[in-house]
This record gives sequence, structure tokens and C-alpha cells, in this order.
Amino acid sequence: MNYLFISGSMKDKGGLAMMQGAINGIKFLDPHAQFAAVVAKEEEAEHPDCPVVTMKDGIRFADRFLDVGGRCHDSLDRRRWVGRARRKDIPLIWMSQSFAPMLQNRELFIGTIPIARGSSSAKKVENITGRSPVVAADLSFLVIPKGWGERVKYERAFTTHIKKTGQRWNDHIIEDSIQIVWKEDKNRLHEPMLPMKQYSGTVEENFGMIANCGALYTSRYQAACAAILAGKPLMLMTAEVNAFKYHDLKAFRRMSKEQLRASAMLSCVAAVEAGKMNPWSI
Repeated sequence: MNYLFISGSMKDKGGLAMMQGAINGIKFLDPHAQFAAVVAKEEEAEHPDCPVVTMKDGIRFADRFLDVGGRCHDSLDRRRWVGRARRKDIPLIWMSQSFAPMLQNRELFIGTIPIARGSSSAKKVENITGRSPVVAADLSFLVIPKGWGERVKYERAFTTHIKKTGQRWNDHIIEDSIQIVWKEDKNRLHEPMLPMKQYSGTVEENFGMIANCGALYTSRYQAACAAILAGKPLMLMTAEVNAFKYHDLKAFRRMSKEQLRASAMLSCVAAVEAGKMNPWSI
């Protein structure tokens, strides 16, 4: 089966974490799966398992359209992809997301298969559509951290976000701290820098570094998922407007690693078995 990612950013490791988790989970269920992605024009993205293609080539390639979130305020782009899915009779799956920008436009759910990223997000969808979606944990819980199980290298790790500033980071910085960079482009950083050593690796390496730190202070959702997956203490440094999605994140903290991964796999099951499922009619 051929799977086309139609959203997300391959420059931002948050978007990459969700894509990588989806790839890992789908490959487990469909060993012959092939992947491609349509990304924003300004991106120069590479992924060993998921080449970037043009929209035209992607539509010809695809048996499934996968939206993993990201570019979260572009509802116009989503409407266009819903239209393409209907015209081409290609299943479109909203994989494990909170639907924040879509909650004012119930038509985006018609003819698609939505998977809510937690019960709080599912309740928001039910409120506007009258239907309850499948609930699955964030796809980044399916990332395999690199270097998992090594000794603790730093007592505290930090990850920041350019749109979530103003937090009192300095109140929490100690000498043995490291900042894990989540978004960069040609050596130009896209997030506030803190007065400490910085580290930037692949998605798997960043997850592994978080797993090998004593605690995480973060304003990034997928970085928080990395800490939860590793069972690390977590402080959320965000005043996120869409607070309901952080309610889901807090609920994940009560789950074991095995439970988190089993829940996230429900989203991948929907992608693989979409042909057997009934798209929504509202």
C-alpha cells in the first residue's frame, strides 16, 4: 500500500516525530508499505523512508492520504485535500491529532476517518459533529529513541518554542542542563536559545537524549511525549490557548510505555485498514 503524508513539516522535529511514528507503526502492520510526502514549497526536506514529491505525483502514488497534524492553522489546505480525496476516492485519515483549527468547520470531517489524540480532543469533535471518533495516543510514542538506556547525561533538559515565549525558564536552569533544539534551518535557529549547551540530532537522537536526562522542561508537545515515553519527570512550560490538547497530554502520563504504544497503534490500524472502514457522514 502507498501512503502519502499531506501535512506536517519535515523541518520541525515535532512534525517529523509524528511522521516517523506513523511510518514505524504502519510498517509493522504493512511490511511492504511505501511512503511519500507533500511538503511546503519553502522546505528542503529529506527522509530516508519518505521522499518528498510534488502534489501531482503524490496523488498518482497514493492509496491513502495521511494527515498527522502540523501546519495547524491552514484549514484552507485541509479543505482542498478533503476535496481531492472525495474526487479520487482515496481514503483520508486524520491520524492522532487534536483538531484545534478544524473545530469551527465540521465539513472537514465528512468523508474522512478522524482519530482523536485523547478523550478531551474527542469530546471537542463530538460537540460539533455529534459523533465520537476513535481515540489514540500521539504518534510520536511510536518513535524508537536512539541511545535508550544510557546513563543520565544531564540533570535537566529544556526545549523551547518560538511562539510560546515569556515563560520563566531561568528559574529552572541549573549548571548541569542542556537545551535540545527542535527546529533549525541551515544553521538558523527557530526557537529561543537559553544560556546553556545546545544539542540537535535526529528525531530518534533527540528522543534518546531526553530519555537520558533527569527531567524535561518543555513548551513542545512531542518533546513532552518523549519524556512521558521514557518515564521522566516533566514540567510543561506553556500557556497554550488550546488547553484541551494538553489535558490529553497529561492523561498520557498515567499510561505505561506499552499502553502508550498500543494506543498510538490504533491510528496506524485505521490507516492500513481504511478500506474496510466507513468514512464519516454527518
